[in-house]
Amino acid sequence: MLLKILIIYFIFLNWFVLSLGQLKNYNDNSITLIVDPFSNKNINFYKSGEKCGDTHNRCKSINDAILYFNTIAIATPNNNKLSYQQLNLQLADGIYSTTEYSFNLFEFNINIEPFNKNSKKVVFDGSNSSNKNNNNNALFYVEPVSNTTSLPFKKRTINSATTSILSSISISDITFISFSNTIIKIDNRNDDSYNIININNCVFKNFTSSPQKIEKYGSPIIYLQSSSSPSSFLEQNQTQKQQLNINNSVFKSSNLFTSLWKTRLIHIENTKSLMNNNVFHNLNGLKSLSNLIYSRFNSDITINSNQFHDIVTYNGLINSDNSMIKIINSNFRSIIGNNFGSVLYFTTSSTFPSFTFFIENCNFWNCTSLYSSGVINAVGINNNNNDNDKNKIIDCSFFNNKGPDSSILSCQTIDITIQYSKLISTNSHGGTFLIYTSNLFVQNNYIQDEINDDSIVDSGRIQTMGKANLTMSSNNFGNDLNHKFKFSCDDSIINLQNSQDLIPSFICNQCLDFTINNNNSIC
Repeated sequence: MLLKILIIYFIFLNWFVLSLGQLKNYNDNSITLIVDPFSNKNINFYKSGEKCGDTHNRCKSINDAILYFNTIAIATPNNNKLSYQQLNLQLADGIYSTTEYSFNLFEFNINIEPFNKNSKKVVFDGSNSSNKNNNNNALFYVEPVSNTTSLPFKKRTINSATTSILSSISISDITFISFSNTIIKIDNRNDDSYNIININNCVFKNFTSSPQKIEKYGSPIIYLQSSSSPSSFLEQNQTQKQQLNINNSVFKSSNLFTSLWKTRLIHIENTKSLMNNNVFHNLNGLKSLSNLIYSRFNSDITINSNQFHDIVTYNGLINSDNSMIKIINSNFRSIIGNNFGSVLYFTTSSTFPSFTFFIENCNFWNCTSLYSSGVINAVGINNNNNDNDKNKIIDCSFFNNKGPDSSILSCQTIDITIQYSKLISTNSHGGTFLIYTSNLFVQNNYIQDEINDDSIVDSGRIQTMGKANLTMSSNNFGNDLNHKFKFSCDDSIINLQNSQDLIPSFICNQCLDFTINNNNSIC
């Protein structure tokens, strides 16, 4: 008799768990809800906020799934932070309109993915987006709200003794098309929350900039806003308040960016970010696309194994403002910038001199700036730190890059080391480097100047100005023996040691010191 009672009890318990829509494919505490607006098959009628999301009673909208989730979810600790238990939102194949709602995912731990794994047929269409319930026009956003009603769902009271809130959003295998508004926006400037965004195997295409104005710029695709720059050097490089990971995704557009406000596709502040194995291509916005990636306020970004090609921006592909940036194993081809370097514009202030850039094993081909350096424009502060703290370019290849100041690098008040790289200049206006009040160390590189008409460059292929300090050692200058490599020393110091195949010529204008192989009587 007792055995029969136990069997009946366990059968009832199993039915009860399944009736909540909890499919434990992820972890013991997760909830999985299926959304299918496109078919009436196996969908029963339910009222808003009532149970839906299992295989026999699928939710008819994302909004319905979130409304139901709010009636059953519980807040749980996660690494000393508080968030709701994990919600796995599985979407049936089809095109989802974004005209009705935007979704505040504050305190959510949510996975959004296709019900049919890797189908690539779940599409969000932003062509008619209005997102009436969010004044920033974001499809998904994270913003602290009151414990009362916040459309489209009711916000519930959590443990008030816990001040640190975790919001985690993962989006996988979904396509976003024709968006002019923001897809993901976070604003945690005024609270102690921590946010994690993971984007995997997604496609973003045919988006345009918006007339919406966010801090003088149109709506980015991803906008992570945080507290302002650290108030002291001691606060710098502490743990960032946000984390953004973008992996194996594609960003492309056949549309021309034409809005009145310049936009940035990805805007991050005080964020640690990894962008791995993505493709960015066919993005044209000389007047309207300010940057592809804009990083500021103590952010730390790593760009690994990405492909960038056929992109036109106004202020350069990547803008790093008082942030750390590492670019490795990536290719840049046919990049055009109106101002600054076409690929990287790096700035750091005297208050925070330890922010640096590191570039390794990258290729730069056919990159052009209309008003500055062909590839990199760096502005910082001479801090004369040890070698490990210098900005570095290692094992890279530069070919056929152009700019009126230089083909590869323009720098001001900053320390930079270039090693083990191939530097081939075809620039007929500016030279290879423009060095102003900076320390540039160029070691063990192959350097070739393919401009044979020496007379067309009056200022030198390598220009030093304003008490700059250029040290070049153990470099191979692969020039024709009949062609001289021209150096311009203007109120600066140049030291050339152990150089092969170098036939130099000089322009000396109050040169402080010019030494070649220990001969310092050049100028």
